[in-house]
Amino acid sequence: MWGFKVIEWFGLWDMPSRKGEITYDWGDEIQPLVDDEDIIWNSRKFKLKALFDKRINGNDFEQIKKQIEKAGKFVLPNPFKDCMVQINSFKVLKENSVCAVCEFEFYEKEVTFEAVLPMPSGMGSTIDGYSLYKDLGIYFTFDKDQELAELKDLRNTVFKKGTAKSQYRELPEITL
Repeated sequence: MWGFKVIEWFGLWDMPSRKGEITYDWGDEIQPLVDDEDIIWNSRKFKLKALFDKRINGNDFEQIKKQIEKAGKFVLPNPFKDCMVQINSFKVLKENSVCAVCEFEFYEKEVTFEAVLPMPSGMGSTIDGYSLYKDLGIYFTFDKDQELAELKDLRNTVFKKGTAKSQYRELPEITL
């Protein structure tokens, strides 16, 4: 974006406005209420602090400021999703002959939040070198209340130099 390097984002990941009760106090923890009907989906403003260093990009800062003043709507890339924004305000916070620290305030008319799905467990589980998740599309989770059947017999088979060894996984009995 015009040769600026991002220093800091402000308000980009803030929750959208909500109406009515926004939390419930259980006594030992506070639960945020984020039901879809309680969220007000409207436009938003957020800020960005950035560094302009003409040694890095070779552009003239005065020309860049003129381009910024003329800028209409454009796509602003960020670490999670691109936003269609327009510049609401632009301030130069510090400036010297080589670089400048600036603050942009952006206006986003239509805010879209893409669902971020949690990564399923079992991602690293493999059978015969095949990933259950990547290769077969299978993932699994365990419920805390689920009772798992105990194993009656567990054997560990190890192949070394063409011979197979089987042994029970229990402490060996030593007779004195």
